[in-house]
This record gives sequence, structure tokens and C-alpha cells, in this order.
Amino acid sequence: MRTLVLEGGGMRNAFTVGVIKQFLENGINYRYFDNYVATSVATWSTLYFLADRFDVGYRLWNKDIPEYFRGRLLNFNEGADYLKKLFKETGPAILTKISARKQKVFVPLTNINTMKTEYFCLNTAKDPLDILLTAVAWPFYFPPTIINGNPYYDGGLTSAIPIEKADMLGSDEKWLILTYPLDYHKRELPYKLGSLFALHKPRLRKLISQRAVLYNQTLREINKREDLIVISPKKNLPNFRKTDLKSIRTTIRLGKQAATEFLKKRNLLKN
Repeated sequence: MRTLVLEGGGMRNAFTVGVIKQFLENGINYRYFDNYVATSVATWSTLYFLADRFDVGYRLWNKDIPEYFRGRLLNFNEGADYLKKLFKETGPAILTKISARKQKVFVPLTNINTMKTEYFCLNTAKDPLDILLTAVAWPFYFPPTIINGNPYYDGGLTSAIPIEKADMLGSDEKWLILTYPLDYHKRELPYKLGSLFALHKPRLRKLISQRAVLYNQTLREINKREDLIVISPKKNLPNFRKTDLKSIRTTIRLGKQAATEFLKKRNLLKN
């Protein structure tokens, strides 16, 4: 069993788009993987890939987003509204294909009551749009989404790189697409200061303040494990809120380059 795990990261996900684009150009399509686990905005790229409509997702990054924001930094409220509008146009056909796939897409969300990660399967979810929008809703700007009577935030709070789900699935091969270099180290102070915006929400504040610590622990684990197959940038990518066409195309190109080197090492490079 082969599972693909995809990290989120706002506009850095253009790197993932470049990786997937290179996969497709070398004959690796959605059938190559048995399961997908995607965090945050990476969920959207995964959907288009699995639905065999990556052309729509690629256009989103390479044309629609830059034109919509026209070089402005990402505004989370506008971004969520834009994704919701876009998915209402393309979503029904995409979700119909996803529901028929044998490959499963799992999305981590954070249950704010338990402060734990829970995984939702988009193929069988009653309202997958709620899950998709929750996955890209930054907690500073949005209230939690109520799903099955429980409040949820983006899963990146507790599981930015959800390798534990790939372990739970019993995968023989676990492929990871990261949007930070393997030697990256998140600074704790910005998250501790940022948590002050959630002063009257103690659970959310605690999760935000601990986010860097959890992320760094996960990255250390990834570096130690020999059973993980990792594709990651060699250097820091442009800011996660940069929406201008130059930054996006640069990030896509870096993703394609990283995928080319990766596929060549594994004797999977065809083009």
C-alpha cells in the first residue's frame, strides 16, 4: 500500500502543485497511490489530482489566484470566499468523481474540545465542503466549524504533517511532500505572540502557542525515520501569503525541479 502525505502552507502549496505536475508529466497519476492524507490547502490540490482534473487545479494557481489578488498579500477572508465560490462552480463534478474512487482522501481537523486531531474521509463525508473550508480557515480569522455537533479548526494546529495517519493505514510506502526544507526550524516566539489574539479562547491559544514545538518535533521525527520517502524544497520558499504571479511560478518551478531530482533517483523519470 502506497500513501501520499501532503503538507499545507498557504501559498507555499504552489511547490506541491509543481511536484504533482511533474508526477503527471512522468506517468504518475492518481492510481499510483492507494491513499492520500492532506493538510490545509494541500487538500484542494489533492482533490483535483485524484479527480483526474489537475488542469483545473493548475490553472487555479498559475492564473486564477494571481489575477484575483493581483499581487496583494493573501487575505484569509477573501481567500476562503474565493475558494468557496470556485468550488461551487467545479466542485459537484469533482466530488462525484472522488466518491467513486477506491483511493481515499483523509483530511485532519482539530477538535477544539479535545485539542486532538481527527481524520475525515472526503470520499464518504456527508458535507465535504465543510471539511474543505475548515481545512483552509485560519483560526485567527474564522470561528470553528461545527461538524457532527463538535467544533473543528484547521488540522494544521495539531498535525501539520500528518504522517501518523499513514502509519495508521499500514502503508508499505509513505511518500511525503513538504513545503519547508528538512532542516527548517520554526521559531516559537511568533506563535506565542500570535496566540495572544486568542486570549479569550484558552484551548485555541494553547494550541497556537505550541504549534512551533509540535512542528519541529515532527520534522525531527521525519529526519530520523528511514521508512519515509520525502520530497521537500532545498531552501525556504516565498512567503506563505505571497500571491503575485512571479512568486507562484517560481515556487511551482522549484517543485518541478525537486520532483525531477527525486524521480531520477528512483528511476521513475521519463521526461
